[in-house]
Amino acid sequence: MEQSRIDHSSLGSFALSRIPELHFGPGALQQLLVILGGRQVGRVGIVSGGHSFSSSTYRGPLLDALRERGVEVHEAGIAHEPDPAFVNDTSDLFRSIGVEAVVAIGGGSAIDAGKAISALVAMGGNIEQYLEGVGTRAPDGRKLPFIAIPTTAGTGSEATKNAVISRLGPDGFKKSLRHDAYVPDVAIIDPELSLQCPPEVTASTGLDAITQLIEAYVSTGANAFTDALAENGLAAAAKGFLAALRFSRSAGPENEAEREAHLEARGNMAWAAYLSGICLANAGLGIVHGVASPLGARFPIPHGIVCGRLLPGSVRLTTQRLREAAADRGAERGARPRPGESNGTPDGVPYGTLERYARVARILGSNDTGSGELCDSLVTILERLLAEAELKRFSDWGVDEGAAEGIARASSGKTHPVSLSTGDIADLIIECL
Repeated sequence: MEQSRIDHSSLGSFALSRIPELHFGPGALQQLLVILGGRQVGRVGIVSGGHSFSSSTYRGPLLDALRERGVEVHEAGIAHEPDPAFVNDTSDLFRSIGVEAVVAIGGGSAIDAGKAISALVAMGGNIEQYLEGVGTRAPDGRKLPFIAIPTTAGTGSEATKNAVISRLGPDGFKKSLRHDAYVPDVAIIDPELSLQCPPEVTASTGLDAITQLIEAYVSTGANAFTDALAENGLAAAAKGFLAALRFSRSAGPENEAEREAHLEARGNMAWAAYLSGICLANAGLGIVHGVASPLGARFPIPHGIVCGRLLPGSVRLTTQRLREAAADRGAERGARPRPGESNGTPDGVPYGTLERYARVARILGSNDTGSGELCDSLVTILERLLAEAELKRFSDWGVDEGAAEGIARASSGKTHPVSLSTGDIADLIIECL
C-alpha cells in the first residue's frame, strides 16, 4: 500500500524547477520601482485582488511613484478565482494598449490571473486552448515580464510555474496553464502588505500553506531539497499562523511592540507560503489538493477552505492506512525499514513515511516521543488549528452527500503516500459537510 520513495540517505537523484528572483521583507514593495526602471518598462498592467490592494494605504503612493517616473499604469481587478472570461478580456485589453510588463498584487487568484495574462498577451488566442486537459495547444513559454507581489500567505503561486483557471458549474473545470517559463521573473514579498488581511482570509490561506508543506513533505516525489524547505516552512508556520490569525481579529496594535509582533507573524507566514510553492512545484501534493480541484470546479468554495477542512481527516486516514500496512507485513516498532521505505537525516532521525508525519508533529509543537503517538498528536494539532480558524463547512457552499462520490471519483492523489479508495475520499468530503 505504501508507495516507493527515494532513499534520501544518499540524497538520491532529483531535478529542480527554476525559482524567481526574490525580494523579501518589510518595505520590499519599493523594489518594484527599481525593477521596472531597470527593465525600462514604460507601460505596465497591474492585476490586483478584489480588496487587498485597491483599498490599502499602499496603492495610492505606489501608483503616484510609478507615474512620477513616467510609467503608464493600467489596472484590472479580480474579486474571484480567475476564469477564462477575465483572462481573455484582460489579455486583449493589455495587448491592445501595448502593456510591456504585468504585475500581480493580491492573493493567489490575482497572481494566477496575472501569470496567465502575461502569457496570453504574448501568445494570443483563448486561454482555454492552452489549459491542461481542456485545450489542444501546448503553451510555448512566451510571456511578458511578470512580477508577483502576494498580499496573502497561502497558495505560493509567486513561486510556481502554473496558473489555475476555473469555470464553475456541472461541466466546470479547474485546470492549469503550465510552462517552466511561467515562473514569475520576480517575487516581491512584503509582509506589511498582509497586515490588514481579514481573519477569514488569514485562516484559509494559512492552512493552505500548511497543507502544501505537509503534503509535499510526505509526497512520494519528495527529495532532500524539498525536505529542507518544507521543514523550514513548517517551523515558520508554527510561529506565525495562530499569532497572525489572532492579530487579525484584534482591534489593532496598541503599541509599536505589538505591531512588530504582528509583522513578524505575517513575515513567518509569508515565508512559509513561498516555500510551500517551491515544495509543491518540485515534490507534488497529495489527496487534499487532489480533491480541491474537482470540488472547486463544481462549487464556489475558496481553495484554502477546502484544504483546511480536509487536512486533519486526510492525515488521520493516511497514517491509519500506513499503520495497517506495517502491521500486515509484520513490522515491529524500531525494526529496520526495508530499502526504499526510509532514509536518515544528519541528526539520525529515521524517515519512513510515518516518521515523516511524526516529524511534522514535532515541528508543530508536539512533545510526544513515539511515532504512533506523534501521528495521533499531529491530527490533534491540526484539528485545533482548524477549530481556531473557524472555517465554514462544505455544506455552507452547497456541497451535499450526493455530490461527494462524484467529486471523489474525479479526485487524484498521484504522489500521496498511500492509495485511497473512492469510498475513502467520499467519506473525507462528507466529514467536512
